[in-house]
Amino acid sequence: MMPVIAFDHLRKSYGGTEVIREFDAEVPDQEFLVLLGPSGCGKSTMLRMIAGLTEVSGGELRFDGEVVNAKSPKERNVAFVFQSYALYPQMTVRANIAFRC
Repeated sequence: MMPVIAFDHLRKSYGGTEVIREFDAEVPDQEFLVLLGPSGCGKSTMLRMIAGLTEVSGGELRFDGEVVNAKSPKERNVAFVFQSYALYPQMTVRANIAFRC
C-alpha cells in the first residue's frame, strides 16, 4: 500500500524567487501523479520536497493525513529516481508518457 499524498497550498521559494506557488492536489493510494513542464518549472523541486531532500517553504505536505514537512527523508520512507529524459520525437506527448509507464 502507498500513502495518500496531499499537497495543501504547498510552496517553495529560493530567496525572492517563487518556484512553486500554492500547489493543491491529492494523490490517492495506487494512483499516479505526472509532472510535466519545461526545464526549470519545478518538477524536480516538487519530487525533492516529497522525498524530504528540499525544505517546504509554505503550506503542508501530508502522507495519510500526517504533516511530513519537518520529517527527515528517512522518516518518510519514500524515494525517487530520474527516468531517461529522451523522448521519441515521432510520438505524441501522450504516447511518450504511456511508453514510460
